[in-house]
Amino acid sequence: MQSENAYKVQSNKKNLDRQEMIERQVRSLLNKIAPDNLQQIVEKMADIQLSKHHELEYVINLIYSKALDEDHYCETYADMIFALKNRYPEFAGEEGGKKNSFTRDLLNICQSEFENIQDNFKPLTQEEKDKFVSENDLAIYIIKRKKR
Repeated sequence: MQSENAYKVQSNKKNLDRQEMIERQVRSLLNKIAPDNLQQIVEKMADIQLSKHHELEYVINLIYSKALDEDHYCETYADMIFALKNRYPEFAGEEGGKKNSFTRDLLNICQSEFENIQDNFKPLTQEEKDKFVSENDLAIYIIKRKKR
């Protein structure tokens, strides 16, 4: 007999909104990435249907963040990005401007990260430090921030 509060697996994907579904698909694939299965991952990533520009940006941000976290697979992520650059749709730019493509958005994210690199070396304010429960958590955060 099952209690009322028993854990229930969500099998109905309608409960998830579009961005959560995309995030789950992308993260699942990125967690499996390795040089020997790159082609299969690229094909599955390219099969993800993106209908809006912000969805494309979100996928690129997920890839970029994962690549920064796993620097030992740097070359693999570079190969994946090269393979994906022409596989996703382009979206209309603002007021007839340049189209938003995978490559353009990736370059914008890289440029933004580069321009904000100095923020990673600024000391934390007391308010930011207070968000951490322990000194160990704070130290890990600072190391990750500098490594990024």
